[in-house]
Amino acid sequence: MKSIDHMHKKGIFHRDIKPENVLIESSTEAGKGLKLADFGSCRGIYSKHPYTEYISTRWYRAPECLLTDGYYGPEMDLWGVGCVMFEIISLYPLFPGTNEVDQINRIHKVLGTPTGEVLQKLKAKGASHISFDFQQYKGVDLHQLIPHASNDCVDLLNKLLKYDAAERITAREATKHNYFKDVREAEQKSLAKTDISDSASVNSSVIQGSNNVNGLASKSDKNYQQQNQMSLMKNQQQQQYQQYQQLQSSINKQPMNTTFPQAQNNVSGSNQQVKLMESSKNSYVAGGSSSMLPPIGVLNGQQQQQIGQQQKYMMQQQQLLQQQAQLQQQAQQRIMQITNQQKRKKKYRLNNYGNKVGQQGQGQPNMMSQIKPMQIGGEAYILKK
Repeated sequence: MKSIDHMHKKGIFHRDIKPENVLIESSTEAGKGLKLADFGSCRGIYSKHPYTEYISTRWYRAPECLLTDGYYGPEMDLWGVGCVMFEIISLYPLFPGTNEVDQINRIHKVLGTPTGEVLQKLKAKGASHISFDFQQYKGVDLHQLIPHASNDCVDLLNKLLKYDAAERITAREATKHNYFKDVREAEQKSLAKTDISDSASVNSSVIQGSNNVNGLASKSDKNYQQQNQMSLMKNQQQQQYQQYQQLQSSINKQPMNTTFPQAQNNVSGSNQQVKLMESSKNSYVAGGSSSMLPPIGVLNGQQQQQIGQQQKYMMQQQQLLQQQAQLQQQAQQRIMQITNQQKRKKKYRLNNYGNKVGQQGQGQPNMMSQIKPMQIGGEAYILKK
């Protein structure tokens, strides 16, 4: 019913509604897998009359198709829906006519012979191939034919099988009928579930996106911190190196007549060191900060640590250079070994080849000895044995 409503809304009607054109998709839930098929007989609703007379399968053909010369419209689809719906419920066709006249008689037996006004309306549209002298029938209540059907079902069938096309229910009105109430409620529930799932997926995607952004920000912060630490370490190393150079230059400028406390014994050396520190301190304070640097024997703790670190760094560099030199020597030795091996192999091959040639010269069979010349017609030809 929804597919027919969609078609009529788009200005197209099917013209061949029958059970064979209603497909069931078993992979989905019940009631959601019905598909309308075979659109080869479709026609535009707003196209000009008359249409093709012999259209639709006879058992599901509407009265306006049987009694006019092609003057029908989208209402015939609703008649076919009523016939198919009855056949699904009862498991037998409602109007199984053998020809057009028998088809009209079967319709009249069930629905009753229409009034003269309705027949006159149909006759005015030019039904030249059929006589309108119909036998009068009262009709049968559909409840007698399908007693197991509900009242809503029978009410919908009566509205779909109206003899006059103008009084027949439309597809949009049929979808709003009380018979489809349960279907509409189920669709609303499923739509609500899909909306909730969609909103949840959107929220999860937003949260995931924010987490990704935060993760990227944290990663960028970590990288930034690492870069800052590396730059700080480089700056510290450069400062230490500059301080070391300054200390070296200041040491080179100092006179060499100063005595180191390490050259004396422990007691006298400690006394001389104390006196030297006091004298240097007085001279350094009296002369000002720019007058002179403290002598060699008087170095504070930070300067001694810096000198020790620089010495360790230099020792490490020397060790690395020694390791590199050892590796180069090992590589050169390996290259020499390989070249010597290649030379020995080449010499061995040459010696073996000379021995073989000598053996052939001493009387062993040679390939050239197997070839002999042959005189044919004044010309010499070399042939094998």
